[in-house]
Amino acid sequence: MIPENEGGWWIREIGLFDKDGILIAVGNCAETYKPQLQEGTGRTQTIRMILIVSSTDSVTLKVDPSVILATREYLDDAIQKHANSRHHPDATLKEKGFVILSSAVDSSSETQAATPKAVKAVYDFANAANNNANGRVPAGRQVNGKELNTDISLNAGDVGAYNKEESNQRFQLKEGIT
Repeated sequence: MIPENEGGWWIREIGLFDKDGILIAVGNCAETYKPQLQEGTGRTQTIRMILIVSSTDSVTLKVDPSVILATREYLDDAIQKHANSRHHPDATLKEKGFVILSSAVDSSSETQAATPKAVKAVYDFANAANNNANGRVPAGRQVNGKELNTDISLNAGDVGAYNKEESNQRFQLKEGIT
């Protein structure tokens, strides 16, 4: 592995050194450029090498017991076995599990989950109801003792104004004005 801060050259050949620094294998590889970090595209470069060993006496395998390996076949079989089983618990109010999605906005089911479509429909309905409520006169409001809970008719006297007859009695028209 070559760190990000090293580079600025092309990689064409590879070598493998042992723990004492002795070159034990060499080979060619596909040509690739290893940029430096200051070039703006620095990256850690990993090169894999496959070795063919002629004498197994010169090889010692060390297995890390903390690494767990599984074959592709084992994983595929395990996934298929689980998919074919019926051990897929349904969700409850207290336990995780599978749920059925529903777009219904009037359901009281506790075994189905609302979709974003259902949530949006309820949100739009609540928003419209709120806007409707904001445009109404609050209950208990009155004009001159008349409640505003239905359509009402107001006379001039209800709001402290004069009707035409009272206005004619109180005011005189200036001559020349009709």
